[in-house]
Amino acid sequence: MNSLHGKNILITRDEQGATILADLLRKTGANPMEVPLLQINCKRYEMKAALTQYSWVFFTSQKGVACFLQHEKYAEQLHKCNVAAVGEKTKAALNNRGYKVDFMPSTYNAETMAVQFLQRFNKKERVLFVRGNLSSPVLLRAFDKGKMPYDVVEVYETKQNDVMKRTLQEVSETNEIDYITFTSPSAIDAFLSMVPDFAKWQPIPIVCIGTTTEKKAIDAQFSNILVADVFTIEGMIEKMVQHNIRKDD
Repeated sequence: MNSLHGKNILITRDEQGATILADLLRKTGANPMEVPLLQINCKRYEMKAALTQYSWVFFTSQKGVACFLQHEKYAEQLHKCNVAAVGEKTKAALNNRGYKVDFMPSTYNAETMAVQFLQRFNKKERVLFVRGNLSSPVLLRAFDKGKMPYDVVEVYETKQNDVMKRTLQEVSETNEIDYITFTSPSAIDAFLSMVPDFAKWQPIPIVCIGTTTEKKAIDAQFSNILVADVFTIEGMIEKMVQHNIRKDD
């Protein structure tokens, strides 16, 4: 039995990511509605120091991996560094390009990544964080508190996809939405800026990819928040399946 058969599921992430999630949802019998509220694009970047001056390079997203590796010089130098990945999907993106991942937290979020890394490794080792313009500051704050040296390089830019505002309204007017999916706090910000009648959306179950996005959803006062047990899009789908089964019992 397809446990999400006929369920209308709103996807708010960027276009490329929305397509991947939609394909997986169709396999469960769901009706995915792709309304990409974000645009994510790689940006040109240069670093202040040679990559080999860093003991560790941290990646917290697949997009960060893809954009960083567009620079051939740094892509080559990365083989000489220790590499950290926030979770399985980021690790897979690196492995698929021929890079070994030397550290990954047991729970796929920035909070756990910071705590476990600082417990295990030398605090004098210099770290490079590969980020986007709206990436969470959690890791940076933890490293500041731990007095561990680091630099930051921004390799992609996330911005609101304003042309989707009308599409979002049309979807809500013509469909009964069963779930809304959010894979980042940025997607929630974009959503809130595009819906003038939040009270209408507030009771709809929303599914967050992880605890950072969950915190944003709580702040936004959504009233029915689900969080994936495993912080991946597959984990989000499994959470919806479990919720739907319980609801139908």
